[in-house]
Amino acid sequence: EEQYRLETQYPLAEWGSDITVPCHLSPEISAVDMEIKWLKQTDCVCLYKNRQMFEGRGYKGRLSLFTEELDGGNVSLQLRDFRRSDVGVYLCQVTSTDRTEEITIRVVCEYFIISFCTVLSQHTPFLTICENISIHN
Repeated sequence: EEQYRLETQYPLAEWGSDITVPCHLSPEISAVDMEIKWLKQTDCVCLYKNRQMFEGRGYKGRLSLFTEELDGGNVSLQLRDFRRSDVGVYLCQVTSTDRTEEITIRVVCEYFIISFCTVLSQHTPFLTICENISIHN
């Protein structure tokens, strides 16, 4: 049985920019022959299965995986032309033959974070506020 877990960081994005939603296997084992599924709420954003990638509706031409880095456990999602509708909570699910691991990643817009933190940072430590912000679209 392969032992692994998923790790991430929380990304910030600007409208219209390209964004990487980071996720990788720890330890850095190959994900080439695993199934990788990215979901946003109940929508399938991206599916990688049998070494092929399929894009969900509404994401055509805007997605990619770092396929050349799957061997090192990088299962991050790259999203082009970041839009308001892309804000939200994503789930990355990785399945090997006998194991499934998943992790949630909140994607927010940098503009909201900075303006919100600036207002509140006079009274509260900056990092505490930033870690607890949730933006709903």
